[in-house]
Amino acid sequence: MTQNPRFSLNAVFPLALSLLFAAPGCGDDDEKDDGDMSMGGARSSVDLVLNCESDQDCNDGLFCNGEESCDEGRCVAGDALECDDGVECTVDQCSEDERACVYLAPDADGDGFASSSCVDAQGNILGADCDDSDPFTFPGSVEVCDTENRDE
Repeated sequence: MTQNPRFSLNAVFPLALSLLFAAPGCGDDDEKDDGDMSMGGARSSVDLVLNCESDQDCNDGLFCNGEESCDEGRCVAGDALECDDGVECTVDQCSEDERACVYLAPDADGDGFASSSCVDAQGNILGADCDDSDPFTFPGSVEVCDTENRDE
């Protein structure tokens, strides 16, 4: 039995495959995607953040970036908390853990002890490290006899 070359499976298969993928999808074109993930809709995180009915809908739970609000159905970002104690030597930052501004004396040498040269607005010494440029000099450091005659 001979096959007709015009109707061979090798010739018809690519044509059938292309028609299968070119066919329009089933379903009602007027159907709206309401963001229901079970229906395959993908609501963007922007939509989740922007659409609101109350200020609570916009609250991201973070303290340092300010209090978000709902304005005409849209979330509005809050004003980030600005932390500045007016003392030049302190490292001023907002702490999410403490939900407050914290003002730290610097630890330039990274030994875990803040510089004793940093003083707050009331005149209080904020650190205990008398040489914040030497990581081997800090309160409680063991004195070592060394060639530099360093006073640890």
